[in-house]
Amino acid sequence: INVKDIHGRTGFLLACQKGYAKVVQIFMDYAATLGIDFNAKYDNGWTGFHQACEKGYADMVKIFMENAATLNIDVNVKDIHDRTAFFLACQKGDLNVVRIFMDYAATLGIDLNAKDNNDWTGFLQACEKGYADLVKIFMENAATVNVEDTHGQTGFLLACQNGYAKVVKIFMDNAATVGIDLNAKYINGWTAFHQACEKGYDNVVKIFMENAATMNIDLNAKYDNGWTGFHQACERGFLNVVKLFMENATNLSIDLNRRDK
Repeated sequence: INVKDIHGRTGFLLACQKGYAKVVQIFMDYAATLGIDFNAKYDNGWTGFHQACEKGYADMVKIFMENAATLNIDVNVKDIHDRTAFFLACQKGDLNVVRIFMDYAATLGIDLNAKDNNDWTGFLQACEKGYADLVKIFMENAATVNVEDTHGQTGFLLACQNGYAKVVKIFMDNAATVGIDLNAKYINGWTAFHQACEKGYDNVVKIFMENAATMNIDLNAKYDNGWTGFHQACERGFLNVVKLFMENATNLSIDLNRRDK
């Protein structure tokens, strides 16, 4: 029953890969008498659970969760790149599957902050890809939202870096309750605000300016070469961003004459 093909796939793995929830349930029903290995991996280190989560088979994922404790299914199992099934669900932006993980996290001891071999978590994936609904779920469930990858990048930085205005707004709305440092500096002293200005994301820059006074955001912050966000917008020729600085300079105390080193 646990025989494998040339790629290391068992019949159970193939059923998971194709999304056959009823077949998977049959395997679960016969687990005790036939000694089925639910944690079997094939070439890339994926298990049937990885397959179900990556493909977005929510009904199948729920079957796994319901049977995990009694059948010793490892819900934190990692592939050859140290990715968990939860990480794969976040990478795909599957809201239904992620919700199931959140519902079972406490009872099954699921590590929602597990990192891959680049120190990325599911949360960082959601931020980098702009999955606003997923980011909101993380905030609501108090998962670690200040985690950094190997380069010191946070989810907030990634959202600003990629111009995801909806995600940035979610960070702003939850900054106080989950302890997000909106002025945090990263490599070379860059802030998330620097990133938004340097990329010309005027919609993101506008959100920063709208929240600057109430959330103590430093719009005059310099990075290591002495440049501010205004320097960057000017150097890049981003007209809309420069206009935002001009329009808000007085009421937000933005120093347009500040020199670099």
